Amino acid sequence: MNVLDKSSYELVTFQPIWLPYNKESEGLCAAAIQSLELNADGKTGQKNRLLVASFLHAANLVRRKLSREGEGSLPVHLGVSRSAASWSNYPLVGKDVSISFVDRLVEANWIIQVEGSGDRGFVKDKVTEKWTANPTMTMYHLDESSIFENATGAERYIQVGRPLIKVNQAEARGQRQHRKSRKLAKPVLAPQEARKQFGVTYTEAGDRVKALNKFWKMHPLVLIDGNAAACATRVFHDGRIDAGGRFYGLWTGLEGSLRLKSTIDGEQVCQIDIRGSQPTLLSALLGVKLSGISDHGTWHDVYTQITGLWEHGVTVEALIASSADPTLPDPFIRPRQIAKRVIMEIIGTGNVEKASPSSELVEETGVTNDEWDLFKAKLVKAIPALKMLEPRYDEKGDISGYINGPGFLSYHESELILQTIEALHSQGIPAYPVHDCLIVRVQDAAKGVKVLKDTVCQYCFDLNGLKVSVPLTVETSEGHMSDNDLGLHTDELRGQYL
Repeated sequence: MNVLDKSSYELVTFQPIWLPYNKESEGLCAAAIQSLELNADGKTGQKNRLLVASFLHAANLVRRKLSREGEGSLPVHLGVSRSAASWSNYPLVGKDVSISFVDRLVEANWIIQVEGSGDRGFVKDKVTEKWTANPTMTMYHLDESSIFENATGAERYIQVGRPLIKVNQAEARGQRQHRKSRKLAKPVLAPQEARKQFGVTYTEAGDRVKALNKFWKMHPLVLIDGNAAACATRVFHDGRIDAGGRFYGLWTGLEGSLRLKSTIDGEQVCQIDIRGSQPTLLSALLGVKLSGISDHGTWHDVYTQITGLWEHGVTVEALIASSADPTLPDPFIRPRQIAKRVIMEIIGTGNVEKASPSSELVEETGVTNDEWDLFKAKLVKAIPALKMLEPRYDEKGDISGYINGPGFLSYHESELILQTIEALHSQGIPAYPVHDCLIVRVQDAAKGVKVLKDTVCQYCFDLNGLKVSVPLTVETSEGHMSDNDLGLHTDELRGQYL
């Protein structure tokens, strides 16, 4: 048997979650259905349309990757998982009908199985001398002449069929480290197991995402490549449905500058962010006020303004040099970058006593141990809520704490964003989540600011009695928008206790 080494190829996975989005893709999809002699009517026809469009989208990705081939490039295959567990990711079609469709492609000679794929074998790494299992995923070559004889290259697709909810299984620290070292996906509770464990809470969570998807399909987010998004998956952590809960869609993994070049209803979009969201929201959710706010009573940046860290390490020479040479970095960026990363590491681990920076932080910023101690001390003084954190893992490496980034904070953050989007949708305003941010049309920016601020204020007041207006930033592909740009009163984007 020809055993395949995972490092010897690239893979594009067939995911039945796409529909045609323009007349070119509609025409190619219809031609493919006819050529493959598939049923085009009723519910079966709807599934076949989804399967064909998803295959054409995947085949186009393979084609594009192959067109960029150069010296030393790897072959690109289409991958299809035949394990039952994989198909819970594709709720709009079942495993059996999808596999039957793939078999039909084989019969029509549109795809040809790669020798050695689909069977488990083992490969020894030449450097580490470790044995790893090759994937059981079946892989295929494409017969491009059959698939693309009617293609124009202008075909675009819309993503509509992601799973509504995922609940990641709880992992001890050692299990998590072992999985990450092998670059494996997070283990997920099977949908039937999650339904049994969480009951009506799980069903209601899915219904809320389904309602978002329905509205988004009328106002899809069109990305810079012309493909569109109209669905997301809400992902919970640690085997709980009150930990995590962030949304993941086609747009969430994009670099911010590319995401801001998307459109909704043909209109330019903007991104509304909670400034310094992790410490700001942690404090507001726990009902603990920030310390050191100016006499003016407002703030815009918890990382550097309130702490006084904004000028750390900034010299007159650096200021003069950067003002004379625009290619030099802004000297004030590094202090904020360090402060933000220190906070992320403290909240992410739930350990306010964390003794030293991660190797990644040291590598990226050059932070010293003395700087770590200084920044941590000033941040904890300015953000007393940090003292209420609970380490995620105990001494044995088992999950124990909840008031930390992956648990309490991510869950309430996602609920705040979800409630804001639901409120905007009730007013006919499309909005998309990006973790602690919102994507809306520029014309809806001022409304989005008001609804987000009001939602956070009411949510935290209901939780602990504290009324707070959180600081926000609004950014387009051209840059940040001011209060005046948005038609707001001065300081409406700043934070303030009410």
